[in-house]
Amino acid sequence: MSVRTVRGDIRGNYTLDIRQSIDFDIVAKLIKTCESEHGSTCGQKWHAVKNPDRFPLVDVNRMCLVPIDQSDIDYITLSYVWVQDHRFTTTRQNFKDLLVAGALDHVGLCQVIQDTIAIARALTIAFLWVDTLCII
Repeated sequence: MSVRTVRGDIRGNYTLDIRQSIDFDIVAKLIKTCESEHGSTCGQKWHAVKNPDRFPLVDVNRMCLVPIDQSDIDYITLSYVWVQDHRFTTTRQNFKDLLVAGALDHVGLCQVIQDTIAIARALTIAFLWVDTLCII
């Protein structure tokens, strides 16, 4: 068996069925406990942050970008290694199109972003910041 054969066997379009793998009720409870009992001394990477720069965010329920004009919107961020061969990005040319509900369903987002959107929904977090989508 060659490496090429192994690579061919494991590549493909796989989706994460997160509801079977993760108990999001427990995760949400742990986040709330951390925020209410530990304050700023615990888990700063895990709690939602405020939007200080008024940049666009991904609305994970409407699947579009939304320009945020207030600084007290809670959101989570995704930091990941970009897939080099398939990377959709927001540009000045496509920005207005991405403001339409459902627009992100049709652009071919990489699986990492799709999985993060699913996790945000499961945790009832409405907004997500992803560099490839929120930096024009």
